[in-house]
Amino acid sequence: MLRYPLVGLFTKSPALESQVIRLLPLILAVVVTDALQAVTGFGLVGLKRTGPSLVSTAVWFGILAALAVPVTDTAGLPGLWTALACANLLQASTKWAFLLRHSAHVGAPVPSTASGGNPTPVPQDRGKDAECLRKGTTVSPRPER
Repeated sequence: MLRYPLVGLFTKSPALESQVIRLLPLILAVVVTDALQAVTGFGLVGLKRTGPSLVSTAVWFGILAALAVPVTDTAGLPGLWTALACANLLQASTKWAFLLRHSAHVGAPVPSTASGGNPTPVPQDRGKDAECLRKGTTVSPRPER
């Protein structure tokens, strides 16, 4: 159904149509795995942890760059597209692991003071503000009458 409109995006040559049709599933795999790695990468950006994303991209695309020519010589374009899909999948997996690690404490519950413990030290000589902090209450913004 979408075969001819999609093939037309890649080539107008009837001689290349069969090769493009064979590559479409691999191109789809590359697009999906690239989307996965991008989403997890942006999750790391949202956590302000960009280093792991940079390292993951450098490692897996560095390996891909080193292997691109030998893979293409051996397996042609299908091999190259497969290698790119694998590099993207490895990036997505690595970034997902980093995302899980760095997001483990996001939204974690704050230690309760109900048991009598106070997670933050409160100075004893700060007047009403310190007293309210120790009791777990707030200071009214209105002046007392």
